[in-house]
Amino acid sequence: MKITIELFIYFYILIYIIKSSNGEISKSDSILNLKIDEIIENDFEVFLQQYNSQHVQNLKKGIETTKPLDESNNKHLPPYQCQHDKVIKGRKYVKYNVENHGEFPPTNTNNKTSIKLLQDTDNWGRIRIHFDTTHLYNKADRRTCYAVGDKVPLGGSSGANPTRQCDSGSNLAACSFTCTKNFTITTEFANFISNTLSSTISKIFNSLIMVRQQDNLKLLPTLVTSGECDTDYKIPSSYFTDGIDNIDYVVFLTARPTRDVTTIAYALPCSWPISREDGSFGRPIGAGVNVNPSYFIDFVNNPTGFLYKEYIRVFVHEMIHALGFSPNFFSSFRDGDGNLYRDTPGSQISISGRTPSSNFFSYLKPAIGTPSVRDFIRAHFACEDQDFTHMELEDYGSTGTAGSHWEKRVGNEDLMIGYIQPTFFITNLTLSLLQDTGYYKIDFSGSEMWLWGKNLGCPFVRSCSEDAWGPHPGYFCKESELTCTPTRYGKGGCFIQKNSEPLPFRFQHFKDPTLGGIDPASDYCAFSDVSLDVSQTVYCSNGENQHLASSSIYEQYGPDSRCFEYEQFGGLTYGNACWNQRCVGTELQIEIGSGNWQYCPAGTTVKSNGVTIKCPKDYYPCLPTGVPPPQSSSLTLKPTLLLTFLLILTITLIH
Repeated sequence: MKITIELFIYFYILIYIIKSSNGEISKSDSILNLKIDEIIENDFEVFLQQYNSQHVQNLKKGIETTKPLDESNNKHLPPYQCQHDKVIKGRKYVKYNVENHGEFPPTNTNNKTSIKLLQDTDNWGRIRIHFDTTHLYNKADRRTCYAVGDKVPLGGSSGANPTRQCDSGSNLAACSFTCTKNFTITTEFANFISNTLSSTISKIFNSLIMVRQQDNLKLLPTLVTSGECDTDYKIPSSYFTDGIDNIDYVVFLTARPTRDVTTIAYALPCSWPISREDGSFGRPIGAGVNVNPSYFIDFVNNPTGFLYKEYIRVFVHEMIHALGFSPNFFSSFRDGDGNLYRDTPGSQISISGRTPSSNFFSYLKPAIGTPSVRDFIRAHFACEDQDFTHMELEDYGSTGTAGSHWEKRVGNEDLMIGYIQPTFFITNLTLSLLQDTGYYKIDFSGSEMWLWGKNLGCPFVRSCSEDAWGPHPGYFCKESELTCTPTRYGKGGCFIQKNSEPLPFRFQHFKDPTLGGIDPASDYCAFSDVSLDVSQTVYCSNGENQHLASSSIYEQYGPDSRCFEYEQFGGLTYGNACWNQRCVGTELQIEIGSGNWQYCPAGTTVKSNGVTIKCPKDYYPCLPTGVPPPQSSSLTLKPTLLLTFLLILTITLIH
């Protein structure tokens, strides 16, 4: 009898543990997804308090309100193409000659430092970044606008003084630029960049990345960039002689106007060690980052949390290039044993397939197949095919984009696609690449959730035809209709066009070879998307859109809001609505009215507060990356908790 009672008590404890670990709001992906957002939101709140105090008038006086942003929707940055490779193209790097060591300086303290950085030590710690903001102040930079009417050179080499006046045409040659208010920085603006923006960036990278640390970091004076970190930016000699204590990475910040007005920011590494043995590059230890001041005008005149997140993510994107996500560094990546990869990252792979009309095609494409990347994509897409070993790199676009970003068709919404958009995340895909450089150790628990293609199988990664993408809501569309976007961050539209000539075979996804999506970066795939040019498409995740909410169906916009379908006119049609969502264990709940949470099992319809919701299939926000959909709704116990319970039960029965 005593054993029976004790078993009953411990069975009750077991049920309590199960509910504690599965029945409350999931702390797995939800917390991971909030970690970076919380850093951004907290820093934005601090800035907002400053903005609403003594700095507000100074900021408004220093920056003009008109700007090259889309005035029809000032809540987002305009879509733009990253120019990383274009910026670094033509930069002069000192290349080490392995044969005669001729381009290395004599052995000295700095050179010993470079060798040490390549060695495997146990002194790992979270990356410490120092931002040098000297060129934001005191007219220290000849290429920065400090006063309206100043003339500064755009383009050209260091020391150049072009006489041709810049114009709005397509001629991107060096020219003399006359500064206007929207390109002119003030002390208050410089403080925003150096105190707020850089602080947020530093915290984000510190939460994700570990490096081999030294007590004192010295940059390398004669190697790589001849002592410059950008055109006309000479690195101060103290970084070579004295170094800087307790720092792992130095960023030299500028706020220069750019010759290409669509460039919001760019970054380039400018100091890194080089191996004497094989000439490979070690971890970058210095970089230059430039922000185009004209793109911050909308924010400083009307700051919003959503827009601040966009700025931060653009900055993080460019910084990741400077950390090594760059074709210049691919051949220097090293495996866990410190050896260069046999399969050089970025090498081309052969891809083949058939069009919907059965025409065969094949082509070569750059891709990454390093171990962490390979394992992650197999788990994320739920594709274990033996030949699925590489993540494709973008092959569309100018020299600024192709080869240095994930292919948008399969990598959409990851931070490192080449075309910046409001919803893109720091995912384990990009963090896996950083891990595989050999330069870093990654805290993967700090990543953000990535839903694009999650658990959709091998057909998804091989083709975006109707057969491959059609079964998954939002991923394939044939008509100009309004639907939820594939990952449900917004109400999207189907943007397809009929071309005058057939598309190349690899881009034919319809039986009509002239039909395709409008985005060549996505290989002309046709999926639901948000467009700033179409007012009916909107991001649910942007709380600034709350004024668009329909109170009759309890709509809510904000960071936790997603798009869901609901019945209209007695079920004859479906509409799209934005509602808050949350995860309870591995199950999805939707909030229909304040505090009224409704479970929404995939593929069913549920009714709540008079609204009939179509619960989405192939949507996995409540599952860890790579975990296939559960076969039943049975709750699972965490291994550590289960072992603890069994141990207690065993001891009880023995006694």
